[in-house]
Amino acid sequence: MKLEDLVKTLEQEKLRKFDYLIDSRELMAIPEIGEHHAIGFRDEDKFREISGTSRFNLMRGAHRQFAQKLDIPEKYYDRLLLHPDAWAFNVNWWFEKEPKRLFVRTFQDHGDTYGIIRAVLSERYRVIDHMDVVLSALEELRKFSGIQIESCDLTEERMYLRVSHPGVHAEVRPGDEIRAGLILSNSETGMGSLYVKPRLLRLICKNGMVTDLGVEQIHLGKKLSEEFLYSDETQRLENELIFRKVKDMVTSIFSPETFRKLVSQLQEATAVAIMEPEKAIKNIVARYSLTETHKEEILKSFIDEGDSSKYGLIQAVTYIAHSEEDPQESTRIEAIGGDILEMNQENFRELVSVPQ
Repeated sequence: MKLEDLVKTLEQEKLRKFDYLIDSRELMAIPEIGEHHAIGFRDEDKFREISGTSRFNLMRGAHRQFAQKLDIPEKYYDRLLLHPDAWAFNVNWWFEKEPKRLFVRTFQDHGDTYGIIRAVLSERYRVIDHMDVVLSALEELRKFSGIQIESCDLTEERMYLRVSHPGVHAEVRPGDEIRAGLILSNSETGMGSLYVKPRLLRLICKNGMVTDLGVEQIHLGKKLSEEFLYSDETQRLENELIFRKVKDMVTSIFSPETFRKLVSQLQEATAVAIMEPEKAIKNIVARYSLTETHKEEILKSFIDEGDSSKYGLIQAVTYIAHSEEDPQESTRIEAIGGDILEMNQENFRELVSVPQ
């Protein structure tokens, strides 16, 4: 996705957003045939008059959040989804027996019978809109000449923006150039914090590596008090402090000092030999809950790379992110490379050691 496509999509989504702060006893689970289980309002006329919609289908993440809020084990909740009547009975029972104040985020299109529940969150959830985050970062990025937008992604759960700075670069080895970059990510649906982190780009293979040095903001704030929430200017102003932190981090990531430190770590990694790569890769797969397919891909990449050092191992791991279609999983794999880089000697020796 290009930046202009991301911005256009976010602008369209802004027109569809409608949020509720509501007592769970005002909600009602409605059994339907198939996978499209619905949540409605007990007083349909009241809510239809206010927002135009009174029934909603649920995104997968919203189902998980309902299960969490109602203390229904996820595996059992998933089984209930196969039996709509049982699902509705259980959900409605807990709506009534243990009422909670819920912050429900939805998409609604004018004239549609059903809206979509995006998220079911705590009443203390701090809303940080994707558009505000992107515009804040771009304002700071414009101060740097030649900035390149590498890629953008928008999923039901998160937004991602990846940027590189051609003016900040160095060679780990002769002919092996690394460029400074960053990744910015946010969730509007309670699926993790806002963060901005360094993302180094290796030019010869376009491998990205995300390090754990970054800004994170937990989505908690003052308790919300309005029953229906539109665009909240007051909350936006409260978020300005967060956006300033984002801007500060952008500047810090592209500073020569930060970049030199990361490149130095990579150069040091070239001198650390991996004596038994197959067993080291097996340990990595187990530690980071990767798949057997991942293990085979990492081993192949390691062999193709022809570099039996810690640096070569990191590149083999991050290379498999190219084949991931899910942006969240791709980013996680790039971050595994960063985690391996930043491990202290003791933890790294344990990671690549041969099990007894």
